[in-house]
Amino acid sequence: MIEETLAGLTKMYGVKQECHEAAARLSAMVAGNTMDKIFADGLHDFLTEFLARNYRVTETLSDSYNFY
Repeated sequence: MIEETLAGLTKMYGVKQECHEAAARLSAMVAGNTMDKIFADGLHDFLTEFLARNYRVTETLSDSYNFY
């Protein structure tokens, strides 16, 4: 969903920003996992990485489009 929303911003502003790549990395992380894999690799580690990547998306989004 976030990638579709960012696509709308790209269409509106005519340029992709760093937040688009950060969102793609976050989506790939989620899409590339199953619950079994997440639990096997460690739920805490997954959540820590997810939160860090999510923060990066919001940080770059606010910087790119002046959302403060």
